[in-house]
Amino acid sequence: MALTGLEQGFYEKAVAQRFRVVACVVVGMYRRVNGAWFHNVFMVNRMLQNAMARTTIFLHYTTVMTRTTVHLDRRGFHSDPRIFFCERGWSWAPAPLPDLDCWCVLEGEGLLNLDGHSYVLCAGFCFLFPRGSRPTATHNPDHPLTVFAAHLNPHAPCGVGNSVSGMPPVRTPIFVADTQRLRRLTDLVLDSVPLDSDFRCEEASLAMRQLFHLLAHPDSRRPSADPRLERARQSVLQRLAYPWSVEEMATAASLSPSRFNALFKAHYGESPVRYLIQARIDRAKALLRETRMSQQDIADALGYRDIYFFNRQFTKETGVPPGRYRSGSP
Repeated sequence: MALTGLEQGFYEKAVAQRFRVVACVVVGMYRRVNGAWFHNVFMVNRMLQNAMARTTIFLHYTTVMTRTTVHLDRRGFHSDPRIFFCERGWSWAPAPLPDLDCWCVLEGEGLLNLDGHSYVLCAGFCFLFPRGSRPTATHNPDHPLTVFAAHLNPHAPCGVGNSVSGMPPVRTPIFVADTQRLRRLTDLVLDSVPLDSDFRCEEASLAMRQLFHLLAHPDSRRPSADPRLERARQSVLQRLAYPWSVEEMATAASLSPSRFNALFKAHYGESPVRYLIQARIDRAKALLRETRMSQQDIADALGYRDIYFFNRQFTKETGVPPGRYRSGSP
C-alpha cells in the first residue's frame, strides 16, 4: 500500500524494532483515526508505543515457551510408563536391559534374582535396574504380581532419569512401607500416559521425580503401626518362652510370611527374629536385676532349653556374661 510521509515514518520506526506485522496494523489504525474521528499525531504515536510494548511481551513469552518445548523431548522417558498385571504362568527373563528401569511391586508375591542374590517380593519392593542388568523373576500364581515399570534414559538433558543421583545403590532393593503413597505416585505417572505432548511429558516427569524422592527417603513418611503387626508383636511379648517361627508370627498377623517379614522390618526397624532375640535379652536383663531367679530358671522362662546357648547369646548381645551383669561388675 502507498504510505504518506507520516505513515512512512511510523512504518520505518516499527521496522527498526523488527515488528513489521505490527507496523502494518498501526498504519491502518492511524488511517482509521485520521479519517473517522480526528487527526492527532501524538495519539497515533502513543498507540504505536503501546502496540510495540504488548508485542514485545508476547514475543518474549513465545520465545520462553519455544525454548522450554525444545528441551522437553519426552523428559528422558524411553517409552510410556506402564502397569503390568502378571498372568498366572508369568515369569520374567529379559535380555540385558537397554536403559534404566524403575520397577515397583504394587501387589502380589514373588521372587527376583539379580547378580546372584535372591529377593522375596511383595508390595512395596522397588528396584532401579541399571543398563545391562539381567534380572529374572517369578511369582506366586495364587497371589500374582502387579508391577509398575518405567524405562528411562539417565543421560537425557533435563531428563527425569537424572534424579537418581543421590539414590541408594541402584542394584539394591528399596522397600517402601507406605504402599498407599507408592500407589498414588505411580497412578499420577500413569495418568499422564500417553506421552504424546510436551505437557504430558512434563506432568509425568514431575510425578516421577516425586516417586524418586520417595525411593530415596522411603521412611520419611512412615505410616502408623499396622494393627496386624502390633497384634503379632504383642503375642510374641506375652509368650517369650514359646519357640516362635516367622510363619507362626505371620499367622498371628494374618499375613503371608514374606509380606509379614518385610512389613515388620519396615515398621520396627529389625526383622521379627531379631526382635524376638532382643525382647528375650531385655527381659533376661530385668530378671537378673530384679529377681533371685537362677540363670537356668531365667533361661527356661525365656524359651532357652540350653543354658550354654543362653549364656553365649546374652554375652553377644550385651558384651558381658549374665553372672557379671547381675553382679554389676564391668
